[in-house]
This record gives sequence, structure tokens and C-alpha cells, in this order.
Amino acid sequence: MMGLVRGRERVVLVMVVMLVTISMMQSVSGVVLHKLGGNRYQGWKSNYNYTQWSMNEHFIVGDWLYFGYERNLFNVLQVSQTAYENCITENPIKNVTGGAGRDVFQLVAPITYYFTSSGGNYCQNGMKVAIPVVNAPPTPSTDHS
Repeated sequence: MMGLVRGRERVVLVMVVMLVTISMMQSVSGVVLHKLGGNRYQGWKSNYNYTQWSMNEHFIVGDWLYFGYERNLFNVLQVSQTAYENCITENPIKNVTGGAGRDVFQLVAPITYYFTSSGGNYCQNGMKVAIPVVNAPPTPSTDHS
């Protein structure tokens, strides 16, 4: 039992370090941590309009997604566009789920990422999101010659 507690403490510590690191990166580089649904703990849930949410966000290469959810009910799967459109959760591109219900995913390329949750009818009930990512605009030149 003692090893299980220490394992959970280690997971929590790793998550805290990751979130602090991401927060520091935000202030230095302009990287943004997008909380799905805008909520830290229960943003990733069924019966929510993630299409509307993602249309109000601007995703740039290097940004992060934060999925906060009930870990005993949901998970986070990165899937293809076809799987996203048809709510197919077998053979995902990546299982983002870390087990604590507070997972992060970095957007590393200028593509559209697709996410959903398996089990139940979660995907059919709107628990899926498309994240269109673009390159950061070029920084203005400081050469004044």
C-alpha cells in the first residue's frame, strides 16, 4: 500500500512540475495553455459544444492543451479526422490519458489535431474536439539600418 501512495504522490508531483514549467514558458515565450472547455478540473466532459469553444481560441505551434476530467469516466484519445468524424476510438494515434484526469498535450505542428473519449456514447454526445493549429506569425525585425 505504501508503494501505491508514493506512486500517486510521484504522479501528482510530476503533473505539478509540468504545469509550473508550462506556466513559466507562457510568460517567457508567449506559449498558451488552453484549458479545454475553459475549466481546470472538469472541462473535458460529455454534452459540451467543443466546436464552439475551439472557434473562440487561437492555437499556435508550441501551445499546450490541458484536459481536466473525471478519470473514472473519461479518457483522451488523439484520433484521425475520419475517426473523429465517425466516432471511432479503436487504434487511436495516441492515448493522451495519464490516469490522473489532468493531462496535457503539446501542439507541435501546424495541422488540425482531433481528440475524443472512448466508451459510452461520449463522442456521439459531443465529447470530441478539432484543434486547428497554425505557425506563429514572424516576429518583427529589430534591424533599423
